[in-house]
Amino acid sequence: MGNLQSMAEAPEGGQNVHGAFQGLAALADAAMLNSNYNPITNEVESVTKQAKDNQPKSLEDICGSAVKQAVTIFRFSQICQLPLPGRVVDKLSQLCLENFRINPADLTNKHHRDKTFPAICLFDLSRIELRLINGPPNPDCVSFLTTFACNGINFEVHKEARRLDDMIHRVKTHFTFFTEEEIWFIALKLSQATKSCNSQSTIKPECVFSLPDNTLFLRFPSEPDQDTEIMSGVAFYEAPEVLMQQPQTEQSRMWSIGCILYEIAALEPAYYDREKTGNAMAPMMEITQGTLPPELERYSDDLKNLIKQCLIVNPETRPTLDHTIQFSKDKLKAIEMKSQ
Repeated sequence: MGNLQSMAEAPEGGQNVHGAFQGLAALADAAMLNSNYNPITNEVESVTKQAKDNQPKSLEDICGSAVKQAVTIFRFSQICQLPLPGRVVDKLSQLCLENFRINPADLTNKHHRDKTFPAICLFDLSRIELRLINGPPNPDCVSFLTTFACNGINFEVHKEARRLDDMIHRVKTHFTFFTEEEIWFIALKLSQATKSCNSQSTIKPECVFSLPDNTLFLRFPSEPDQDTEIMSGVAFYEAPEVLMQQPQTEQSRMWSIGCILYEIAALEPAYYDREKTGNAMAPMMEITQGTLPPELERYSDDLKNLIKQCLIVNPETRPTLDHTIQFSKDKLKAIEMKSQ
């Protein structure tokens, strides 16, 4: 099966010191933006003069740039293991906001709301994500690379990941659709990620992320606001019992997974204001009353039935995560054997 998103390769090292720096400088000049967004001040700044000021002025700076380029941001946490003097390692292991560029033209309201910004790491030109955090870092996240502080603000550096809701939007705007194999693959990986999830937050497409190697993982807002969640549509992915103020369980998670799988297949949410009445409570009434979304136009009966079973009001009759994982594996194996 092909990747769910385009692969992004990091530049390779192995050049001499001056060649490495000159090659990096040339690439940086080509990639340099006229303006940069500062997530601390929330301002767009000119970077022309700053770029000149940040050019290495000594052999030590040049060597440091070459080392960082060779290590790359993806292995940055391993700098402390290099056989170098402690003073040098301490200096090399320091990151700051000036090591990254955020193109203001790339930002959307979602980036500002989630405090997660697409950026370019200047010393190896890798595309990564910068995330502002209020609490301690979360190195257990599969996309986590490293962390640093700037002016008292803590940042996490993450691998560039594509959000599932953006992937759905892209497929829809290109007038195409997900293959059945891709949906079973997402069902498998999403169920596996959910099984290890301890958060009480609602699972929805914008919390599901895909890395270039097809790894799927969940990442939730650091400060969910229940009032704004309901108005922005998060409640449309919540199970009936959760809407009735009961806690999240594995079976309520299965409802959310059913909503997500339906949206991938139909390219529209399972529950939203289809009639455009302006009544945000109408979809919630459909959820609590057990009204199923419109029948899917394509895909196998097995996939349609799994989604329907996830959207049963009685949580005890929904499939389990283990069942969904095994069933998805079986369907993927059958698809693979049929294609041979």
